[in-house]
Amino acid sequence: MVNTTTSYVKIDNLKGPWTKLWTYLEDFDPDTIFVKIDDDVVYMHEEAVPRLVSSLIAHPEAYAVGGHIVNTAHSQFWSVHIMIIVQHDRLTS
Repeated sequence: MVNTTTSYVKIDNLKGPWTKLWTYLEDFDPDTIFVKIDDDVVYMHEEAVPRLVSSLIAHPEAYAVGGHIVNTAHSQFWSVHIMIIVQHDRLTS
């Protein structure tokens, strides 16, 4: 996504523990919105970042905005059960 959107910037190659990241970010404009994406994400919809940012702009009282995360069998079960995720076999039957 960073490569296809000129307004995105990747902060990389920070030395030291991840907690030092916040010290580095203090140098940015206070109105800058940061989106942290873990390195183990296997799928993210192309509109995920724009929607997260738009939600945060629309609700400045929010401290943080998060997407729907499926990272365990339990969360996958409930996502399918309440039809947030539609399994392939349900689409074809």
